[in-house]
Amino acid sequence: MNAKTLFQKKPNSFLLPLAGAAFLIVGGGFAFWTLTRPNFAPGTLPSGATLIPQDALMVVSFTTDGNQWQQLRTFGTPQSQAALDQNLAQLRDRFLTANGLSYEQDIQPWIGPEVTLAMLSPQSELEPPKNGQPPQPANAQPAVLVLPINNALKAKEVFDRPRNLPGRQWTERTYQGIQVREAKGEQPSQNVDIAAIDGKFILVSNSARAIERAIETHKGGKSLAGTPGYANALGQIQKGRGFASVYMNLPEMVMSGNANTNRNLPQQSLEQVKQSQGWATVANLENDGITLNSVFWLKPDGDRKFSVRNTAKTMPTRLPGDTVLMASGGDFKQFWTDYTRDFATMPVKLLDPVSFRQEVKGALGMDLEQDFVNWMQGEFSLSLVAAPPGSPPTTPIGLVIMAQTSDRRAAEKALKQLDETMAKKFSFKVEAGQVSGQEVVNWRMPSAEVGITRGWLDGNVAFLTLGAPVVSSLLPRPANTLSASPLFQKAIAPSNDAVSGNFFMDVKRAGGFKGLPLLRFPESSQVWLDAIQAIGITTVVTSDRTTRYDVTLLMQKGDRPGDLPSPSLPSPSAPSSGPSK
Repeated sequence: MNAKTLFQKKPNSFLLPLAGAAFLIVGGGFAFWTLTRPNFAPGTLPSGATLIPQDALMVVSFTTDGNQWQQLRTFGTPQSQAALDQNLAQLRDRFLTANGLSYEQDIQPWIGPEVTLAMLSPQSELEPPKNGQPPQPANAQPAVLVLPINNALKAKEVFDRPRNLPGRQWTERTYQGIQVREAKGEQPSQNVDIAAIDGKFILVSNSARAIERAIETHKGGKSLAGTPGYANALGQIQKGRGFASVYMNLPEMVMSGNANTNRNLPQQSLEQVKQSQGWATVANLENDGITLNSVFWLKPDGDRKFSVRNTAKTMPTRLPGDTVLMASGGDFKQFWTDYTRDFATMPVKLLDPVSFRQEVKGALGMDLEQDFVNWMQGEFSLSLVAAPPGSPPTTPIGLVIMAQTSDRRAAEKALKQLDETMAKKFSFKVEAGQVSGQEVVNWRMPSAEVGITRGWLDGNVAFLTLGAPVVSSLLPRPANTLSASPLFQKAIAPSNDAVSGNFFMDVKRAGGFKGLPLLRFPESSQVWLDAIQAIGITTVVTSDRTTRYDVTLLMQKGDRPGDLPSPSLPSPSAPSSGPSK
C-alpha cells in the first residue's frame, strides 16, 4: 500500500473514526471566530429597515459606491475576475436590461448610498381562500428590493414613465393609500410591482403580495428595524457603512425550509431553533482582501445560553510555520455537546453524530463519549502540515490531531486500549519509539509506507499524526511557529483576549495537495479558490447570548478591471405614456 492509495481510497473501517473526527474539527473551525467588547452601541440599520417585514428570511444590503465595486473587481486572478464580471453582467441583464432599464441612465442619477433586498417566506404569500376558491400558489421566492431616493425629481421621472416591457402591460392600483404599478407576465417570475413611499424609497417586487406586506409594514407593522437585538448586533461588527451586509432570520429560515421540504424536525430541535434570534454579517473591502465580521445571537428571554469559555490559546504556537491548514477550538467536549444538540437544524451537515458513534463502536469496540470525549475538556486542533525536507515524495503532507486532556489517566487508559485494538483487530505493529528524546508510540503495517504516531506534548496534550513523518516538526516545539508566520498574522484578526477557536488555511499552498480528501473541493469552486491567498477565521463567545465571528480573505491582486460585458438583451424600449387603467 502506498501513500497515494492510503489518502485517496475509501477509508477502511479503522480509519472511519479518524476521518470523521478530521472533518468534524474542520467544520467546527469554520463555525467559530473573534473579538470581545463589553458594551456595544446600536449600529446603523440598512436603508429601508422600517419597510421590511420582521419575519423576512434574509436581508442583503450592498453599496452603490462605484469605487468600491471597482475595488472588488481588482481582486483575484484573470480567470476569477472574468467570472465575477460575467456574474455581474448576468445580474444586470436579468434585473435591469430585461425590464428595459439601464443602471447608468435610469437608476444611478437618483439612487441613495445602498440598496436592500429582502427575501420573504413563500408561505407569507398565501391568503385565505376567497369565494370558496383555494389560495393561489405561492411565488417560489418572493422578494422586495428597497431603493432609497437621493434625488426625488429624477426618481419621479422613472416612476411616472415606466419602460415598456415586451408581453406585459402596466396597470395601476392603490393599496392602503399607496399607488402601486404592476406588470404581469405569463409566468410568475415575470411579474413586477413598483411603489413609491413618501418620496424617500421606491419598492420593487416580483410579488403583488410581497409589496403589499412592505406597505403594511410601513403603515405600522412589525419591521426589521424592531427585531430584538438587531441594532446592537450591528453595533458589534460595523466600521461605518461597509460594502455589504447580510441578516438571516434563523428561526424563520429553518421553519420555512421545514415546511417546504416536509421535514419533521424533532421537537427538541424545534425548541432550540425558536430560541435563536439571528445572524448578521458586514463585509468590508480592505487593501489586501475582504473582511467578514459576523455575530450570532439568541433571543433575550429564552432558556438557551452559550458557554462563555474562550480558552483557545496555544495550538498555533505548537505547530510549525509551514502548516497548510489548522482548525482549533477551546473545549472539545463542549463543542461536541453543542454540535450533537444542534445537528438536526444545521444547514450543512458534515458528520452525523449518531452514525459517528456507531462507526467508533463498530470499528474500535469503544464508546465515543465515555472513552474519548469525556477527557477532552481542553484545547483541540486538526492540522495539515507540510512534510519536512527529505521526506518521501509520496507523502507530501501529514495530518495532525491534538487534544488537551483534563484527565491524563483516563486518556492513557483509552489510548492503550486503542493500541491493543489496532494490533489485534487490524494487524498493526504497535511499538514504542522516541523522537527528540521523547517517547512516542508508532503504528505500522508491513505493506504501508504511511505510519501513524501518537504521543504527548507538554505532558497533557495528546497528539496523533498520519501520513508524512511530521512528528519531528512538533518535537521539540518548533522555533518558527504558525502563530509567528506573517501570513497567519495577516489572516487571523488580532485579539487581546483568548478566543474560542481559529481556522487558518494557506489556500495558495493547499492548491498543491488537491488529491487529499480534506483539500478536495468542487471543480466549480476552483476558480474562486485560486483568487484567494489565505483564509483566517477567529471566534469569541462575547456573552451568554452572543457569539462574534471574524473572517479575513487575503486576496490575490489582479489587473485593473475594464468595462463589464455588453448587455446580452435588446436595448431598453422607449418609455410608455403611462399605465393603462
